[in-house]
Amino acid sequence: MRNETVEKRRKEIFQAALKIFSQKGFDKATLDEIADKVKLSKPALYLYFKNKENLIISLVDEILKEYNETFESDIRACKKPFEKLRFIISNQIDFFKRNKEFFRITRNIHIESASKEKSHLHNKFMIMYTDYMEKIVSVIHECIKAKLLIEEDKYFLTFSLMGLINHNVIQCLWRFNGKFPRDLDKKILDLFLKGAGR
Repeated sequence: MRNETVEKRRKEIFQAALKIFSQKGFDKATLDEIADKVKLSKPALYLYFKNKENLIISLVDEILKEYNETFESDIRACKKPFEKLRFIISNQIDFFKRNKEFFRITRNIHIESASKEKSHLHNKFMIMYTDYMEKIVSVIHECIKAKLLIEEDKYFLTFSLMGLINHNVIQCLWRFNGKFPRDLDKKILDLFLKGAGR
């Protein structure tokens, strides 16, 4: 029972932190605000997380762990390289539709951690992200071998695809207030496979 209570409380803290970090950014958010939101004293919050950095890293790690577990099982269900490519695009878009606050947090951390004293935080996020990117690189390599994509550097193609996806997601979240076109995944897939030329 005690472990269930601790886990439930951690999830409540994560939800509060997600909202506050996404609204204020990592630098301006305080542990006091997060503690108040979940009706804990600040010393009690320290029983769960030793500092704000530990909290944000744990939060991101938890979200990415859940995402990666689902991603692994779903990508295995795709039998052909084309299906995997289509899945990557739609899955990434769906993830950020459901996790707009998470997207804001990771983007803000990327911007805020540009200073040298916070570069270690940025580096930790990049290590977490690198594992996911290697899975995408593997699918891109499979698509090249299946002649679905041109013979090109698999990292270049991966970064190009992720740039298409992520830039469109950013535009939908900020410029269009979270409204995503219904067929955005199909448009991105067509553009990636066929190009924009006539």
